[in-house]
Amino acid sequence: MAKIVILSDANQEIQRLHKILLSAGHSVDIFANLEKCLARIRISCPELVFVANKLTDANAIKAIELIKDLGINRPFVVIAPFSESGEVAQAIKKGAFDFLPTPLDPGEVSACIARALADAKELDCLESVRFEAREGCLIMSFPEEMSFEATHKLGKLLSEGLPMPDKGVVIDLSRTQYFSSSGVSNLFLIYQMLDTMHKKMVVCGGSRSVFNILKLAGATEILTFAGSVEEGIIKLAE
Repeated sequence: MAKIVILSDANQEIQRLHKILLSAGHSVDIFANLEKCLARIRISCPELVFVANKLTDANAIKAIELIKDLGINRPFVVIAPFSESGEVAQAIKKGAFDFLPTPLDPGEVSACIARALADAKELDCLESVRFEAREGCLIMSFPEEMSFEATHKLGKLLSEGLPMPDKGVVIDLSRTQYFSSSGVSNLFLIYQMLDTMHKKMVVCGGSRSVFNILKLAGATEILTFAGSVEEGIIKLAE
């Protein structure tokens, strides 16, 4: 079950969407206009937001921008007829996750929810990755759990313009309690990507279970390990 917000005036399509969401066991808050939504959405703490392209006091683009300004970085799905697809395309460029055309198809709605909630989980994981620049190194402190999807997005973030330090990257696993096997595979990909950029990578910290997963995957034979971030920084300088 997920907490979902619908931002739209009451109409037949929204009533259908509401019924679909409730029948799937989700908790739903509906706001008739942007002003009411902005006043209450922080309390709702949604995992997904459906927003009509045209509202009584705004449009989807403005709604997404103002909600994000509140620090709420959730997947936004725009609801609109195909005749408004041009405006929807602009909303997607501004950060909307997906588009559901009306009349709504229950199958498409369910598939969209599954994709959006998976994306929300990745966002939560990535947002908990801490970045710190120190002594010419980039230190990335991973959260409690790192999945394949999260490490994949992290690798994409590195390749698409995250400033690279002179010495290299320290992967700090001191907070990490679980590392999926597929997540380990993608950690190798991050290592290979940094290697092609002629940047070093050192892994430090991590629970015994995380170390055992990395060892079973053969990571201890390929990656460089250190006991702490400070030791990792020293190894990068060697």
